[in-house]
Amino acid sequence: MKIRFIRLWPLFFLGSLLGLVVAFDRYFVQAPVGWSIPQLLMTFVLSLLMLPSPFSPTYDVGALYPINSPSWSLLQEMIVNFLYALLRRRMTLLILFVVIGLSAIALVADAFTYNGLDSGFGWNDAYTGVPRVIYSFSVGFLIFKARQKYTRNFHIHSSIASLGVLGMVVIVLGAPTCFSLSNPVYVSGIVLFVLPVLVLLGSFVEPGKFVVHGFAGLGLASYGIYVLQSPIVSIVGKGFSHITKTEVSTYAPYAGFALAVGLFSFALILDRYYDQPLRKLLKKVI
Repeated sequence: MKIRFIRLWPLFFLGSLLGLVVAFDRYFVQAPVGWSIPQLLMTFVLSLLMLPSPFSPTYDVGALYPINSPSWSLLQEMIVNFLYALLRRRMTLLILFVVIGLSAIALVADAFTYNGLDSGFGWNDAYTGVPRVIYSFSVGFLIFKARQKYTRNFHIHSSIASLGVLGMVVIVLGAPTCFSLSNPVYVSGIVLFVLPVLVLLGSFVEPGKFVVHGFAGLGLASYGIYVLQSPIVSIVGKGFSHITKTEVSTYAPYAGFALAVGLFSFALILDRYYDQPLRKLLKKVI
């Protein structure tokens, strides 16, 4: 748990800090927003402990983390890591399959209840995120154990194969533009079967030296992009409209591509000069 907390906290803190800036702007510029300064500050203090807030503004009613909404899934991740730390010594293969089965049933039930899996970020449906995280964690753990035991030394050294697996991931993630994310059968099938198979395929493939550097960069930047996307998009959009007197959406899709490249570059810089140094410091003091 301590290792996972140290891994997540530096960028989690930065995301909350930037989210606080956005929230203050909305409070003083776009008031009223449905909460007070003490409630806003208490929300920030709770976020320092990676805890959800009982307070929320009118523009995000019932949110677990109103100053940085992507944080809700990290709470679920901390919960499943805590459960694993408690139960790992008793985690037999039978228990693992039971956990996978029960979480899969709960996941499908949530998909049919909410017409998809776009839930879990508010107090009213926070429980729906738990089976998704438990299922993905458990299946990932099963894949790891199976690879270690049965196919530990089997690898395909091919950059083309690696890019092929990545291409399949892109196709799967791009498919919702053609299919409906509100279709519970479709989204359940993707989460329960397609994505785990892609993870398994990816575990067999070893990219070449050139491609592996690109994959490493994507991996280093991924968490920063996820946890910082919401406040940075808000700050950039606000600053752009203030300077140019036009909305950034006017320049879509080019503005989106530029923002994606900028956010990716920013995440890599933060990883090297902020995240890694702070994590090293936390390891010494915690």
